[in-house]
Amino acid sequence: MMAGVKFAIIPFKGGNTQITATLAGDIPLGNGEHQRVAAAPSQWQYQDPRADERAAGLSFAPELPTIAETFPGFDLGIWQSIVAPAGTPRDIIDKLSASLKKVLASPDVRDKLLIAGIEPVNSNTPEEFAAFIRSQAETRAKVIQAVGMKLD
Repeated sequence: MMAGVKFAIIPFKGGNTQITATLAGDIPLGNGEHQRVAAAPSQWQYQDPRADERAAGLSFAPELPTIAETFPGFDLGIWQSIVAPAGTPRDIIDKLSASLKKVLASPDVRDKLLIAGIEPVNSNTPEEFAAFIRSQAETRAKVIQAVGMKLD
C-alpha cells in the first residue's frame, strides 16, 4: 500500500513451507519476517541474494535496515502477547506482568527466543501495552479499509 505495489496472495499451510519457497526462489518474497529470519540468519551472513528481505530491527542482525527505513511510518509488524481476560483483578495483572518481565530478562530465555527469530520486548506497564494494542488495531483497520477487505 505505501509502496503503491500490488501483490498476489499465495496461501501456505504454514511458515515453514513459505520459508522453503522463499529460499528456493519459488516466490520472490513473503510476509512473516520473523519466520524467515529464524530460518535463514546464516543466509544473510553469507550474502545469499535470495535472502535479501529486511528484518524488523533484530538485535542479532543489526546490519539489516528496518522496513520503516524504506517506508517511513510502516507499522504492521508481527507480534505475540500474553493477555488476561477483562476484569482480572489488578494484583493478578501486576503479578503476571512482573513474572513476564523476569522471564524475558533471563539470558537463557532471551537467547532461545533470539535463536527462534523472536526479538523479546516487554511493555513497561499493562497500560502501555493496552495503548500499543489500540494503536495496532487502528493501523490495521486503515489497511483493511484501504485494500477493501470484507468478511465472507
